[in-house]
Amino acid sequence: MTLLGQLSVRDDEGLLEARRKTRQLVGYLGFGSIQTARLEGVVAEVGTTACAGGGELEVEFSLSALHGCPALWINFRSDTLSELPPHVERFFDQVATAPHDGHAACLSAWCCLPESADQPSADQIDGLKALLAQLSRDELMYSLEVQADDLKKAKAEAEAATQAKSDFLANMSHEVRTPMNAIIGMTHLALQTELTPRQKDYLDKVRAAADVLLRLINDILDFSKIEAGKLSLETIDFSLEEVLDNVANLTAMKAQDKGLELLFSRAPDVPRELRGDPLRLGQILTNLASNAVKFTAQGEVVVGVTLDGNEGDEVRLRFAVQDSGIGMNEEQRGRLFQAFSQADTSTTREYGGTGLGLSISKRLVEMMHGHIWVDSEPGKGSTFTFIVRLGVGRTNPPPMVAADVDLCGLRLLVADDNATSREILCSMLESMGFEVALAPSGEACLGELEAAAPDHPIDLVLLDWSMPGMDGFETARRIFGDESRYGKPRLVMVTAYGRQEMLRRADSSGFSGFLTKPVSSSTLFDTIAQAFGRGPASRGTRRERENASVAGLDSVRGAQVLLVEDNEINQQVAQEILEQAGFVVTVAGNGRLGLEAVKQGAFDAVLMDIQMPVMDGHEATKRIRNWEKAQGRETPATPDAGTPATAGPVPIIAMTAHAMAGDAERSLSSGMNDHVAKPINPAQLFAALVKWIRPRPGLGGEAPRAAQAEAGEGRGNPSSTLPPSLPGVDMEDGLRRIGGNPAFYRELLLKVRANYANAAAEISGLLADGQDSDAQRLAHTIKGVAGNVGAAGLQDAAARIEAAIGHGDTTGMDTLLADFGRVLGIVTDGLAVLGVVPDTSPPPTAGATAARDDMVAALTGLLPHLQARKPKPAKVAMESVRALVWPVELADRVAALDELVRKYKLGEAREAADALLASLHEGTGD
Repeated sequence: MTLLGQLSVRDDEGLLEARRKTRQLVGYLGFGSIQTARLEGVVAEVGTTACAGGGELEVEFSLSALHGCPALWINFRSDTLSELPPHVERFFDQVATAPHDGHAACLSAWCCLPESADQPSADQIDGLKALLAQLSRDELMYSLEVQADDLKKAKAEAEAATQAKSDFLANMSHEVRTPMNAIIGMTHLALQTELTPRQKDYLDKVRAAADVLLRLINDILDFSKIEAGKLSLETIDFSLEEVLDNVANLTAMKAQDKGLELLFSRAPDVPRELRGDPLRLGQILTNLASNAVKFTAQGEVVVGVTLDGNEGDEVRLRFAVQDSGIGMNEEQRGRLFQAFSQADTSTTREYGGTGLGLSISKRLVEMMHGHIWVDSEPGKGSTFTFIVRLGVGRTNPPPMVAADVDLCGLRLLVADDNATSREILCSMLESMGFEVALAPSGEACLGELEAAAPDHPIDLVLLDWSMPGMDGFETARRIFGDESRYGKPRLVMVTAYGRQEMLRRADSSGFSGFLTKPVSSSTLFDTIAQAFGRGPASRGTRRERENASVAGLDSVRGAQVLLVEDNEINQQVAQEILEQAGFVVTVAGNGRLGLEAVKQGAFDAVLMDIQMPVMDGHEATKRIRNWEKAQGRETPATPDAGTPATAGPVPIIAMTAHAMAGDAERSLSSGMNDHVAKPINPAQLFAALVKWIRPRPGLGGEAPRAAQAEAGEGRGNPSSTLPPSLPGVDMEDGLRRIGGNPAFYRELLLKVRANYANAAAEISGLLADGQDSDAQRLAHTIKGVAGNVGAAGLQDAAARIEAAIGHGDTTGMDTLLADFGRVLGIVTDGLAVLGVVPDTSPPPTAGATAARDDMVAALTGLLPHLQARKPKPAKVAMESVRALVWPVELADRVAALDELVRKYKLGEAREAADALLASLHEGTGD
């Protein structure tokens, strides 16, 4: 039997195609026209019968033998057909019925070929097969539909498999976090106890290993988000220099520990203000820089950015991270950006790592419409380059110009043994208009100074501290010791990140300033300007332009403003800003005191913090509105309706670090008029006050002279001198927020160090004691304080802790606390160069010593809050203790108790309070 092919009949169009092919086939085999028409008709009638019941007919054609004669064999298969119509059986020589594949029947019929027909040749049989195999339009569409369905099913199965993998990775990472948090948290707590050197070494290694594992988990989470398509980029204005500074903060200490030079270079034509996702851009750079440090044993790591092109409101930036490390061969480079892959297994064993960082970086770069690649040779280091497309910030400052025209054209000498560092500093300085000479060593530096012409001397030397042979201090000693030979250049020490002892030594050795590597352009210029007594450069930054005068501010000067704020530092910041602008400020330490103040006095506006002890801002506002309603005060239609200030409800403006989506709406729903986020932006604050303060007689005019004079105090006072830069602190931003008063700014920074240096341990202790609300409030306070002094990294770290506590999500708290403690340590350690904290405690109140019963009552009122570890109520109760006039012999102990409460050391404060009570009882014989 020779199978020729088959047909499928499902509808009228398929039936027509079956008739056509049957006619051609039968005619080709030599049947006459009458028999051809009969067989075509049989196929049509059987197909119609089968399809009428909603079924489908398969018709199969073969050549076989019947009683020794060649015959055409036709098979009919259908679920709805059990027999051939009786009148068509006479057209066949034989008909048979047999079950087939679950069908009702398989009906077979044979029709012998005419005697005159020749037996088909092999080529003719191939032609018949091709005829039957040719798809009709209906069959073709059906085939395409089947293929499409198959593809859709395969795609769904593939997506389901990918989703299952991503879900597994996310769930596994989440589950692993639970024991990891316990390991990291308990290790952290154990390291706070008294340990032998060997025990401390063991625990340090446990913590380091746990940190590596935690980075792996974080990489897996990011990777699973990318795989699931749930990782998105935000678009905001940001400073490129701040992103680079954050990368430096995260990688510089590791580079310094390995003795590497970490250098940053930004081309002068690269915009400083951009639009895009600074967090993800920083993540890419941090990953590449950290890898470069990890795989480099000696030499340098250089992070550079240049302009690759302009496209309207967008720019293409080329970032390159170059190292002098182990390098890679072509095979290793080929699989480098694959997930869970490193150069080779020995790399993983020796250097560690997840194999995900580069894969994640590649995805992020592609999401920024860019691409990434690597150039590397074994033993010669690697250069990772990526190009991304970013928007240009709405306000980009012009290039830096000298603060004084006398600075232009000054001769500067860069003495540094690292050639790349010299080139980067030289490029920065020349773009600022300075004449630059270079020296690769201390000896060469002395030679350049000695060779300088008397009428064109070198004005300033940037002197690297760590140089072979003659280091920076020895070079400086010789310069200072022989002015006739080397002249009198100003010296600026350039030192590695985190070397605080070097900074203090430089500060006391006659240097005009110091810089920490890696050096940013703005910090470099400010340091030079201050070395010549010109003050910081006027660069017209975005923040400065935002602080331009607010229209209408003059019309509301002299207004009475009630500041409801519980944090002392935030009180000082807001009060300083408002009083310098000419407002009269009254301070209330919590919502209840603010409510009483509103009832007792007439205020033009209230600035209300949200999160406070005793009574928060929302509750205080609701009670103020209820009291005003009871007093018959009706709301004016508009803020400037001309209604006297005392006739309508007082405008209440939320001034809080709660700046998430929905916070402003909640403030308005509680009865407030407006919402200003911390850290304070003076321009926004003044705009809100101008909007809501109603005009009245007595308002308007210039800022009081006293306030103007106070704002200028301290600028020439040595005690108020600020360094050109502080690790983790944007000094330009911080000074702007407090009105540009360096003496006041220095005082705030010192208080941050004094009050919050141990905040990570305090938050951890509060959480361990179940005092979640107090821990959240402390994190909230630090978030606001950090923002006000320009410590954006610390602000973000505190905000993450506050949000996690607020959402009840403590699964990653140990990681958040570790990050917070690291950033806090960078800030507070850097503040050590400012010196000791000034004694800002109020002088003892004049008058007779308080009665013993009053002292006992005040301490007794404090003790329950200390016992319950309630920091904010304890601070409020401490105000009553501090307000009393204590005996001279107890005054120092009360001051010490006050300090313990301020620093949240409530266990020690309780012991001190108990001891004070005991002294009072002993002194009276009780």
